[in-house]
Amino acid sequence: MPLIQSPNPRPRRTKITVRLDEPLARTVHRYAEFIRATKEYVIAHALNYFFERDQDFKQWLAANPNGVSRSRSRASNKTPRDLDEDHRAELPTPINGGQR
Repeated sequence: MPLIQSPNPRPRRTKITVRLDEPLARTVHRYAEFIRATKEYVIAHALNYFFERDQDFKQWLAANPNGVSRSRSRASNKTPRDLDEDHRAELPTPINGGQR
């Protein structure tokens, strides 16, 4: 047995681009500043936090283990602008209305 354990292999990183409403982007930036981390760190950990706690999503993943990678959501016939408008009403209100 080695005296020093091998580090866990890091998963491969993939770059994605998202558009956020300005108040939400500002809140992400401020939270990163608050915990002295990068915005990428905040977003990754926030997503992991929700994915770990969403039991319905976990069940769905178990039932659909071989997901198909697509560049768009299930509404793949819509443009990104259409998707933004469709989901705008579902977005949570930023903390403090996104204001400092």
